[in-house]
Amino acid sequence: MSEYYVDARTREVVCKEQLDLNMLAPELYYEYRCGVLDGVITETWYCGNDEVLDFCTTINNPYKDKERSMHFKRHGASPLYLLAYTVPPKWYEEMTVEARNRTLSDK
Repeated sequence: MSEYYVDARTREVVCKEQLDLNMLAPELYYEYRCGVLDGVITETWYCGNDEVLDFCTTINNPYKDKERSMHFKRHGASPLYLLAYTVPPKWYEEMTVEARNRTLSDK
């Protein structure tokens, strides 16, 4: 099973095989993961002091930006960059099929 990452600059899901591993800077790419719950997104953030913090929300939450900010404040954390983005299985399948098709067309 391939690993997938999101290019933070273009928001495009790419197969690990397509990445230039020399350019795999943590602030440029984050891991794209398949979750187990429909309607739930989990963001895994790297914060200062080698701390990793998860933030979970529902897909259609209109207040997620404010809640994320309050979550970091409550934990006294300063988010530096996104490590992983976990999405519902249906979303994951749609995006990874598209990435696989792009990979095949590039060959």
